[in-house]
Amino acid sequence: MKKQITVSQRIGVLFFLMPGFIYSQNTQEKDSLKEQKIEDVVVIGYKTQKRSSLTASVSVISDKKLKDTNNSDVSSMLQGKAAGAQIMQNGAPGSTATVKIRGTSTINGPTAALWVVDGVIMTGTPNLDPNQIESINILKDATSTALYGSRGANGVVQVFTKSGSSGKGSLNVSMNTSFNTFTNGKFKLMDGVQLYDNFYSLKNVPANAVPSSLRTPGYDWLKNGTQTGVAKNYTIDFRGGSQNSKTYISGNYYDETGTVKGYDYNRLSFRINHEQTVKPWLILKPKVSLSYTTGKDVRASLFEMYLNVPWDKPTDDYGNYINPITDTWYGRDHANYLYDLQWNYGKSNQLDLIGNMDAEIKITDYLKFVTTNNVTYKNLNTMYYTDPRSLAGVSTKGALTESSIRDISKFFNQMLKFDKDFGAHNLNALAAYEYTDRFFKTSTAGVYGVVP
Repeated sequence: MKKQITVSQRIGVLFFLMPGFIYSQNTQEKDSLKEQKIEDVVVIGYKTQKRSSLTASVSVISDKKLKDTNNSDVSSMLQGKAAGAQIMQNGAPGSTATVKIRGTSTINGPTAALWVVDGVIMTGTPNLDPNQIESINILKDATSTALYGSRGANGVVQVFTKSGSSGKGSLNVSMNTSFNTFTNGKFKLMDGVQLYDNFYSLKNVPANAVPSSLRTPGYDWLKNGTQTGVAKNYTIDFRGGSQNSKTYISGNYYDETGTVKGYDYNRLSFRINHEQTVKPWLILKPKVSLSYTTGKDVRASLFEMYLNVPWDKPTDDYGNYINPITDTWYGRDHANYLYDLQWNYGKSNQLDLIGNMDAEIKITDYLKFVTTNNVTYKNLNTMYYTDPRSLAGVSTKGALTESSIRDISKFFNQMLKFDKDFGAHNLNALAAYEYTDRFFKTSTAGVYGVVP
């Protein structure tokens, strides 16, 4: 049965009653809020700029891209993550990589990029825990690095550490383990048989120059001098706070054994970043970072691993290390690195302390005063011992060398920022004063004729 119902425009609700059903009325309200898109911004130098209006060459690396690496230093984390940036490192545990952005060589000047951590210009590559980093900006062209003057001529790497958050606090624990292998590429070394056959394939080689008993695979110096390196990274951090107080606390322990036997690196670091809104117009941002690293250096010589021939072996039939000078040795340079390493060694330790007291003062809605005040302290101590029984200690009859570096940097930056929109136009201006002071002292002491 088909029926048609005519409804007046003044009627707002229709009720349909049917036998066997209970009457019920539900009113559904739906509030639709107008969507507002928050546009990404990028920090360039001392100012913040919308990504849509960005004309400079800048690479932004977020913490999500940094989490897939297990490195001891921040510079090595950039490998393969920033177009146009060349990362050069030697692979030793604890060593810092060199970041080159604008050119790889120069006539008489430096080529490494300038590092800026939380607005503070560093004197070199900072010793930071990569797990404490929120994001990294790489400024490449003259437009983005202009505010840094000649110091930013080779590009600038801006590092922003993590900060606290409002609301319920969160505790995170991460444990990472990675394995590193020694890469030899396509470069291959001959074994004893190949070396023997190639040697006698040469012209005018005496028949008894090398005994036939050496036509065996022999000793693999490169294989026995390298190993699979292991890196262990343990981090615990806390982020939390309230509307007026935000805190970030992080602790980290990093331990790594190198792919070349005899080199170990350890680091223990701690950081606390705090943000306190004292008044609606005043925000204080104190920051403290502390790290202590130790290293052991009893490495074998990588050069000698490639240079030594498989006919030579490091020990005799009784397990004693062979002296390549007094005993039979076929290698050109008469070098047995394991002979010296049974006595010689080196070690180092370094303490880094970074303290910031930053603040923001809101004068008007479009005018604010920003102050950055930093003190960086570094103390590095190294010691190398050369035993008189070793080949390296023959000329000096043994030596003990100790050196220390004390580096204290002070950085103060005061800025007055103006930023106001006029309809579709924006006007921003900056007035700043910067002061830098550095105290650097190095000392070395050595003694010869050491009794073992």
